Amino acid sequence: MSPPPHKPPSKGPAGFPEKLGVPAKRPGGRSAKVRSAVLKAVFALLVEKGFPVFTIAEAASRAGVHETTIYRRWETRTALALDACLDFSDSVFSLPDKGSLAEDLAALASQVAAVLQSPVGKALLDMSAAADAHSADARRAFWHKRFEAVSPVVQRAIARGEIPADTNAFHVIEAAIAPLYFRALVSLQPIGEWPLRETVLRLASSLSKCK
Repeated sequence: MSPPPHKPPSKGPAGFPEKLGVPAKRPGGRSAKVRSAVLKAVFALLVEKGFPVFTIAEAASRAGVHETTIYRRWETRTALALDACLDFSDSVFSLPDKGSLAEDLAALASQVAAVLQSPVGKALLDMSAAADAHSADARRAFWHKRFEAVSPVVQRAIARGEIPADTNAFHVIEAAIAPLYFRALVSLQPIGEWPLRETVLRLASSLSKCK
């Protein structure tokens, strides 16, 4: 019996690659402990030194593993760093459920604003602006996973009848948090001075009027 034909990697919403530069699934047992140790070591180095200068050798030493252990699991330094940022994001961001799209978006954007203004925010911002040869696809994969994780706030609003059924969750989330990243990376204006709550409330209101 011949093996099934090879299928190219699938893509998710907006053309984001679903799996890229990270393990296909979360391992268990010792592999999970090694993975966790490596990602925590890498994120600590990103916070302390920044993405441009952190090395695989430093990460391996801090995590207590051999460098080849890291190279077997992550194809590039950028993919490793972004996976570390994703691991941190999964641990620090909670999914709000306050009963309305407006309040959920306000809570979500407030979490993002708080992190971006914290010491660890610089590490996340460095990766957002990474421009090496391997960063583009890895960043798309990172943001796809982050948007996917918080898209239930929009899906619940659709289920409640607050907004149209064809509303794109990724677009709504991007609209809610993009001004924060613009201030942090482009205009360099204080994030704390952005009228966050007013903006997301208007966003939610405009979506409800599209029904």
